[in-house]
Amino acid sequence: MNFNEIQQYLNGNAMTANAELKQGQYIKIMPKLVAAGLELVSPAWVMDARNKNNKLFETPFDTNFGVAADDKTVWLFPHSKHLRAVTAETQLEKYGIPLKNKDDFEGAIPIPRSEFGDYLGKALTSEEFQDSPIRTLVWLPHLAEGDEQRMNAYENNAFTLGMRHFHYNRMLGFYVAETDKPVVKPLEFRGSGCRANADGDGYMHNGNARLVGVRRGSSTEGNTLETRLQGEIK
Repeated sequence: MNFNEIQQYLNGNAMTANAELKQGQYIKIMPKLVAAGLELVSPAWVMDARNKNNKLFETPFDTNFGVAADDKTVWLFPHSKHLRAVTAETQLEKYGIPLKNKDDFEGAIPIPRSEFGDYLGKALTSEEFQDSPIRTLVWLPHLAEGDEQRMNAYENNAFTLGMRHFHYNRMLGFYVAETDKPVVKPLEFRGSGCRANADGDGYMHNGNARLVGVRRGSSTEGNTLETRLQGEIK
């Protein structure tokens, strides 16, 4: 899906009419969104937008949700202050934002890596996903913001589209970087061609980021359940 197609589906056909789409380097785009009084969308916003218009599963979206990990712990940073403060001059380490002191972990949600078992870093079947710690520890409580209806609709759409278009029966993995010194990276919602994974192991310096900025306070759209499920695939 090209830039114009995405813009068409976002404006008036997704969650908000004034969404602004930019693509390029994350560290160069984010300061422009902040200067314009916009904030990057949340995972829940992307889930709602895709549930309403399934064409948006065809493109990746970066979010305001940060992820870091080492060999013992995974840290989640909802509405990450680190990502919002990034600029083109930010010194990246291992393609992410370094966490240098205790204050940098303020507001983070730590999850022992052992709680994920062997579910990290791979796409799952629908049956595996339903009972997995990936769903119960990350997708449902933090990406879907505890909304079971949002999560159920998204699962149904992702697995249906994956099978329909790519003959995939494995989708919705959760990927994190593993470094000796944790770095924050933005969680990217991959397209259905990449199994709609939640990928926290991207490279912040590359030119492939797709960021959607919305007016502050609307990064989660809070639509009614009826609206969110309009695009659910049967």
